[in-house]
Amino acid sequence: MTYAPLKIRIYAFLFDYLIIVLYGIFVVGTISVIFRPFITPLFSNSPAAAELTGFFLVTLPTALSDTAVYMILIAVYLTAFIYFISPLMNKKRKTTYDWIAGTKVVR
Repeated sequence: MTYAPLKIRIYAFLFDYLIIVLYGIFVVGTISVIFRPFITPLFSNSPAAAELTGFFLVTLPTALSDTAVYMILIAVYLTAFIYFISPLMNKKRKTTYDWIAGTKVVR
């Protein structure tokens, strides 16, 4: 069994993420269409309800400390770096996902 070369692995990676991006666009678009009738009255009925809704949807999710934000960003970048560099470090060109899932990309 011959394993796929790096070029084919990169094409497979890009194709996978194209599917993921399209799915994300579909999910966000669906949520914005389905939940718009429920969220719009929260901003237009009373000033107090609008203020609370804005606080819970906008302010509260972004009220993290700088240290927490930096730690999250470092974790994301480190994970992505390990994922991208792992096929270059072994003969079978397996990514960390392939090791976890037990999959192989063959030609």
